Amino acid sequence: MKAAVLYAPFDLRIEEVEKPKPESEEVLLKVRASGIRGTDVSIYAGKQKVTYPLIIGHEFAGQIAEVGEGVTRVKTGDRVVSDAVFSCGKCYLCQKGRRNLCVEGGIYGREKDGSYAEYIVVPEIACFKIPDNIPFEEATIIEMLATIYRGQKWIPINPGESVLIIGQGAAGLLNTQLAKVSGATPLIVSDFFQWKLELAKKFGADYIIDAKKENVLKKTMELTEGCGADIVIEAVGNPDTVKLSFEAVRPGGKILLFGITTKPVDGLNSSLFYFKEITAIGTRGLVGDEFKPLIKLVASGAINLTPLNMDQYTLDQLKSALDLHYKNPASFKVLTFPKN
Repeated sequence: MKAAVLYAPFDLRIEEVEKPKPESEEVLLKVRASGIRGTDVSIYAGKQKVTYPLIIGHEFAGQIAEVGEGVTRVKTGDRVVSDAVFSCGKCYLCQKGRRNLCVEGGIYGREKDGSYAEYIVVPEIACFKIPDNIPFEEATIIEMLATIYRGQKWIPINPGESVLIIGQGAAGLLNTQLAKVSGATPLIVSDFFQWKLELAKKFGADYIIDAKKENVLKKTMELTEGCGADIVIEAVGNPDTVKLSFEAVRPGGKILLFGITTKPVDGLNSSLFYFKEITAIGTRGLVGDEFKPLIKLVASGAINLTPLNMDQYTLDQLKSALDLHYKNPASFKVLTFPKN
């Protein structure tokens, strides 16, 4: 089969490799689409530690091509989206339902060969059936949507609560849609790019703040009668926007730190936890239970994934697509695998 094999940072080669075989309780998945996301680009650029050579790619959908012994949940020909997270299933964290934190686990395309290939083998429990009205390209985004759903479960949004979402990249826009479905009012979003803010408006944002032109904190206070937002979701992963989250949340409010930053947050006053009685929560990955309700939401049209599929590429064009995304991380990309 054809696959994209990474031998070193930026050294990606499209070559023929042996097609994997499913073992007991595993399936062989014919990859129909695989997303290009920030994690994939950072692995490609050598910003995450991996063992070479490696087939990268971690958000994917396709059709069951072959099933191993003991598979009962899916059958050959089924259209499915796959969980990108794998775990041991035996450790304390897995047994507590926190398989996303398994110390022996990881994701496809980083700790194990991934989905930038014509086929991939995954456990049957990782596969979730999708109806015909969800295109494979859009189905790849459900994995990211599931991580957002998990995060928002930690800070449940009640109807009528004010929500500020900082950043309207792919993750921010999905947070916006899910917050709207949950009844956030008013729903306030900020970003530096006007075209992203316009998308957010279409997805239900009540107020958009152009961070290039307006002071996000001041505007948020104006829109919340001087109280601050009940809930702030940080979807950028930048020290400055993390600090802003603590300033923009109301006393007794909640912060979801969805964005990822490895840099220290200088100037963050920890006394805010005391004086404002803030709850700040981190979130990582997902567990399989998050897929089914989201597949229903997407199939019903309550969540719209179509605008996030802005570009498509073949496997042979993958290196060019990754280079482009590396130079322009503000864009959204989906990689597809038509017959070629």
